[in-house]
Amino acid sequence: MTEAHEIADEVLREGADDWVPLDSLIWYARESASNSGSDFKRLAIEALEFLLSEELVLVGDLGESGFEPWATSTTKTIERIVAACESTDWKPSGGLCWLSTTPKGDQRVQGTG
Repeated sequence: MTEAHEIADEVLREGADDWVPLDSLIWYARESASNSGSDFKRLAIEALEFLLSEELVLVGDLGESGFEPWATSTTKTIERIVAACESTDWKPSGGLCWLSTTPKGDQRVQGTG
């Protein structure tokens, strides 16, 4: 299993109970990178690409109706997130976006996917 997949699984485990702020994914990437000497930004992007390409999470905002998924392609979603992270110098910002696990993501974390 790659570092990015391990980060993705951490996000999925956290997402089993609630929506996950993007800050959590970045934190997991920072922790993994500090242990391996990898680039945390690359790990965060790879984990995000994996989560989205495998349809394990949806990305969105929290609004009046709860979780409101973005209606953009995987590529556009990743571009939007990376641009937002760059604008905050990849520091915790509390709400750039949120991740919501899909049934497929829930199955993966439960070991049945």
